[in-house]
Amino acid sequence: MANIIDIAKKTGLSPSTVSRALSKPEKVAAGTREKIMQAIDELGYETNIFARNLRQGGSRTIGLIVSDILNPFHATVVKAIQDEIYREGFTLIVGSSEEDAAKESTILAQLRSHQLQGLIIIPTSGTCENLTSFSGIPVIEIDRFSGRQQSDIIRLDNEEGMKLAAAHLHGLGHRHICYIGGSTSAETFRERLEGFQKYCPEQTTKMLFELPGIAALQAQAADVTRQVCQLPASERPTAILAANNDIAAGVVQGVYQSGLALAQDISLIAFDDPEWASFFPCPVTAIRQPVYDMGQFAARQLFRRIRGELLEEATTWRFTPQLIIRHSTASLT
Repeated sequence: MANIIDIAKKTGLSPSTVSRALSKPEKVAAGTREKIMQAIDELGYETNIFARNLRQGGSRTIGLIVSDILNPFHATVVKAIQDEIYREGFTLIVGSSEEDAAKESTILAQLRSHQLQGLIIIPTSGTCENLTSFSGIPVIEIDRFSGRQQSDIIRLDNEEGMKLAAAHLHGLGHRHICYIGGSTSAETFRERLEGFQKYCPEQTTKMLFELPGIAALQAQAADVTRQVCQLPASERPTAILAANNDIAAGVVQGVYQSGLALAQDISLIAFDDPEWASFFPCPVTAIRQPVYDMGQFAARQLFRRIRGELLEEATTWRFTPQLIIRHSTASLT
């Protein structure tokens, strides 16, 4: 089987030029690339990803970084983007930052060597700085906004979600509501908390918990919920609004560990609609995000940027949530 040395001899080029043409085709003149490709075809050089890149004038590789690949929201985003990327005949490289800006920076450095044609990312607190030297390709941020002005953004209308949740609980007669959310350093949680405070009627007694950090939320939420459930019945909130699926799981855990029952003793709305919420013994009322649609849309918009079809400056698209009423919210009247 032919190798790089054989191609160099055939073309009269240096091995380093052939190697550069295969690994970084954009840095080699079009005529030289064509000459090398002709030699590859004649000598039967193994057609691998580098040779394919040379023919097509780009890596046909997309990078995707999520902040927690075990989170059902992020797993669904990966699935949706992967489906669309593979449908276009591109390669997808996925990394998980685990909410760590330093790890995200390392992953970005590794991805840079793959000559990406586009990047989709769920940002951490350090993404804006980490992307400073990551230029020349389109970047789409999902769920959160890093502050980078050149990124397209795809997000949920979090305020609308909280408006739906607050109206549902108020309609059932709840006037003492507990909100449990993650750190407002994450814009998603900040918007949800602001929406809760904005749309709960003035006569509502609010109990607010902001859990530190963004990771390990389930255990923290379970601890907080046990504290809430141990309050005298006259002081205990009649409903809890959990700001994401991990927090909702912790709330369910805390309620049952306290010897109480959902709906009967305390109502629950989960922001996000994890798969378990629909088949739990007491199915959980949820604010559903169109997660798959958001991921699919992100990939499609990225390809529009790559093909030059999307010419306007960085754009933000917001998706609308849906209230899914199940049995975990009960009327007090």
